[in-house]
Amino acid sequence: NKQEECETHRSIRRAAASGILPDKPVVGDDCEDIASMYSSIAGRATQSLLAIEFNHPGTVDLHIVASLCRAYVSDTSPLESVCAAVVRTALQLRDDEATVDENTALPQIDKVDAASALGLAAQIGPWTNLRP
Repeated sequence: NKQEECETHRSIRRAAASGILPDKPVVGDDCEDIASMYSSIAGRATQSLLAIEFNHPGTVDLHIVASLCRAYVSDTSPLESVCAAVVRTALQLRDDEATVDENTALPQIDKVDAASALGLAAQIGPWTNLRP
């Protein structure tokens, strides 16, 4: 029954929104575009997780964020700038053009962190924002 299916999707949407985005209401109660709704919620959740990771490096597993994004987010363009900032931080990329000589300490990057940051970058594609 379409009415029961619509109520089920509405319940799932509200439960997901309250768990992921408690301060942002989900708009639109029609169930015609469920995939778009899931993509919107997952996009906002991904953006929130990336903001948390940017403000508190090492607190969010970027493999999980990349998987969430791959599974549900259809348009990653709004995530590019925050993704670039997170990747820069995780890979310890410098924003300045300071010269590096033999006395400059090389960054110590864990290979798990590097792999997850590069996986996230491959999923979202913030390449123009990562340029020096």
